[in-house]
Amino acid sequence: MDVFGLLKKTRNIGQGCWNGYGGGIEPEDKNLVESLKREVAQECGVQISEKEVEKVAIIEFHNTTSNGEIFVCKVHVFFINDWQGEPQESEEMITPTNFEIKNLPLEKMMLADKEVATPSFRRK
Repeated sequence: MDVFGLLKKTRNIGQGCWNGYGGGIEPEDKNLVESLKREVAQECGVQISEKEVEKVAIIEFHNTTSNGEIFVCKVHVFFINDWQGEPQESEEMITPTNFEIKNLPLEKMMLADKEVATPSFRRK
């Protein structure tokens, strides 16, 4: 049975919504997987290895800034098949919870996650 780890965002876009782990690429990140490893460690304290990561989608989100400018954010979606440690809360993300796909809290996720990202949860 596949489960999907989500957390509630405490700030910025999507505050109070369920969201997956992740974030932006930093200059010190060698590649996308290094960025993912850093973000997951920051957001919930678990460690992942590259061999346990599976890229499943690339999605472009179209957003609007507070001053009305439209921008596109390219999101690379990964499954993490195994990790070391137990997910913990952080300043940015709280309530780490695993959901079965049939029980995803779609009504409490950001619209883009609900309508666009959900198809990537289906295994090949």
